[in-house]
Amino acid sequence: MLKARYGKIRFRVVDVTCMAYFSLIGLLLIFFHKSVPNWPLYVVLHVVLVLSILEIVRWGEINRHKKILWFLRLFYPIAILLIAWFELDGIIPMLFGNYWATDVIIRVEKSMFGVLPNVWFEQFYRPLLCYPVALKILKSRNEDRLSSR
Repeated sequence: MLKARYGKIRFRVVDVTCMAYFSLIGLLLIFFHKSVPNWPLYVVLHVVLVLSILEIVRWGEINRHKKILWFLRLFYPIAILLIAWFELDGIIPMLFGNYWATDVIIRVEKSMFGVLPNVWFEQFYRPLLCYPVALKILKSRNEDRLSSR
């Protein structure tokens, strides 16, 4: 059945990569879901995404003359990347139990600088100074862009 439906479809590297990523993460969630809240929802989402990718590619390849389907076939990876990025917040605890690097980075910064750099820089923040400087930078960038045309 799958061979008949998808056998003649030409998959690109990005198609295979997106489907492999969501399949692998969905499979890992089944076994390593201890610290992931709502993990069954993520598994279902990943199955739906893989099936959606298959259908988007199939529709786009079969109906190349229909511009909206071809556009969707070409640009769906952008939406897939955004979905993958936003889901990282929920699935990183699957691998490490927490955001493991955050504590390490904070300790390294404190040991190097004696204080967190962002806290130290706050003492120099002055709205009356920062906003005019930011506006000047934006103005000069805009002038450079206009002069290069």
